[in-house]
Amino acid sequence: MIHPSFFVCGILSREEESTQYITLLSKEKRDYESIQVAFKSAVAQRREKQRERAVHAREELLRGSQDIAGARKQLQTESDIIRTSENITDSLRRTRNIMAQELEHSGAQLAAIEMSKERLLKAKSEYGDQHSLLSKSKGLIKVINWQNKSERYLLWAGLLLFCLVAMYIIQKRFLYFVPHSMRPMALLRYVAHML
Repeated sequence: MIHPSFFVCGILSREEESTQYITLLSKEKRDYESIQVAFKSAVAQRREKQRERAVHAREELLRGSQDIAGARKQLQTESDIIRTSENITDSLRRTRNIMAQELEHSGAQLAAIEMSKERLLKAKSEYGDQHSLLSKSKGLIKVINWQNKSERYLLWAGLLLFCLVAMYIIQKRFLYFVPHSMRPMALLRYVAHML
């Protein structure tokens, strides 16, 4: 038989587990928000640098700068920076998607934990109701068993009494038809006399 304190311990560990999930969710949310802020600032810095480079490139073109090798090197550097920023952007998107999936998964787990907690509380109350019913049933079964045994003893005693009365009646009736010399007491006296 499961003791009711077992359910309370199960509920406490579930509550601790849900508290841990909530703290984990809040930490992940803070991390996500800080990554979003960093991403937005990185995008703004990149746009600002691109704008500055475009302004600088226009100024050089207007000045008549014919340094093609320098311009080619600058374009390669810019394309590397753009590729790197795109890689970082993709990485941040993947991280955001993973965090969103984790948030959904954690939310589903919290909902399952709450449902389990409700079921455990309901089972605990039903167990309490059934416990009192079972104790009453146990008492009734003891009374029924006692009555069964007493009735059995009474029946055996009645049967024994009936058999004794029947044997007495048969003996009295039987002795009526048996001659006096053939009666058991007469035979015993005869055997005792012979000895």
